[in-house]
Amino acid sequence: MAKKYQVCDLRPGMGMTRSQSNEHLRNYNRRAYENKMKGNFDPTREHLNFEIVKGEGVPVNKTKSILQRIKENLASRGIKDPNEGKETPDRRSVANIILQSSKETMLKLAFCDQDVDVDKHADNSHVRREKGIEEWAKDMYKFVAERYGEENIAASVVHLDEKNPHIHCTQLPIVNNRISWNKLFGGNKYEGQKNSGTCMMLSLQQTGNMAGQRAIVNRQFIFQKIQLNKINYGFFLYLCSQRVD
Repeated sequence: MAKKYQVCDLRPGMGMTRSQSNEHLRNYNRRAYENKMKGNFDPTREHLNFEIVKGEGVPVNKTKSILQRIKENLASRGIKDPNEGKETPDRRSVANIILQSSKETMLKLAFCDQDVDVDKHADNSHVRREKGIEEWAKDMYKFVAERYGEENIAASVVHLDEKNPHIHCTQLPIVNNRISWNKLFGGNKYEGQKNSGTCMMLSLQQTGNMAGQRAIVNRQFIFQKIQLNKINYGFFLYLCSQRVD
């Protein structure tokens, strides 16, 4: 049996733009929607998307942008945004995290044995979301919350309307009530890799192994592959027969 891997893509952001928020929440105007249709987006599966809020799966809230959620989060805690008032933001104030696995694994989790056509312009309006993808998303949320603080999660949106289902998690790098990417993830790619629980690399070409983990660093982001049976996520232990309408 082929090994299954969990993938974590971590990238710094100089804040959250409205267009980025609209992309995550699928809150498009007509022009943006038409541009999205040119890619892997399947509008017949968009209604299957959901987000994790306080550890529970809920419908995607399009009424409040992620940008607004971040502002309210910081204001409620008296934390200053280091990019506020700057014409050109220059501080890494947001961690953009994408969580997924192989396409085969993710489609199995999301739709089990249903007939899903991932080709462009296919009609998948008959497809139903499986319970397994929600349980997986809750596990991923718990993993990020325990490592970086649940109060620092601005959004955790699950996309089931593209070729490979995945999570977009917007994390605020807050330490001691201040935004500090360096203190949480490190000032450079090597420190950041170590502090985010991956292996220390000697160069961009080398890979390391520790506790069943394999990590690859690629310039400005970390691409981490964690062998599933080492961290007990057990993708296929979720029952495919448990469905969510």
